[in-house]
Amino acid sequence: MQWTNWIAPLSIFISHGLIDYWKISIEQKIDAKNEKIPNKKDKIIEVVYFFTDQLLHLVIIILVWLYLTDSFNQVIPSLVDLFTDEKSLIIITAFIIITWPAGKTIGKITETFKYELSTTDSLKNAGTYIGITERILVFIFVLLGQFAAIGFLIAGKSILRVSRDNDDDARKKTEYVLIGTMISFTVAILIGLLTRKLLSM
Repeated sequence: MQWTNWIAPLSIFISHGLIDYWKISIEQKIDAKNEKIPNKKDKIIEVVYFFTDQLLHLVIIILVWLYLTDSFNQVIPSLVDLFTDEKSLIIITAFIIITWPAGKTIGKITETFKYELSTTDSLKNAGTYIGITERILVFIFVLLGQFAAIGFLIAGKSILRVSRDNDDDARKKTEYVLIGTMISFTVAILIGLLTRKLLSM
């Protein structure tokens, strides 16, 4: 409500324009290059620049907010509290465990079943990202005590049709996905329950 403080909107306006100009310039160069030789790596770079663009916008808004509320002196203490508070560290550690370490463990467990499939046609790393996302969601639901939401998540994933009518390997693929899903959900639920227990101590 600081209507006379013109520095805030002007800063956001100018920074927004500069950031978007930078991103668009890079995208145009990549698009021009892909017209001759399509490159999947360049598409990935475009995604990285998109998220970088959005992150920079968010940082500018946070900086303006800190300026308007005169809260710059609270940034460092808040960050220190975040990484020294016991409960914060428990949650951060749990999030780290349910992402890559849990994913690597589940991958090793299901690796023997994967070799029994005659084909492995799927998007590269799709299963990894799906697993990380579902474990994070389940973990959050457990922390919030929303166990019914986990049921909806399982039901939603069951809609996934792994088999095809002309696929002789359909049963094995379904079982392979089911094993991975059940282990993933179990890990997320157990870590979520353990985290709740530690937070309540």
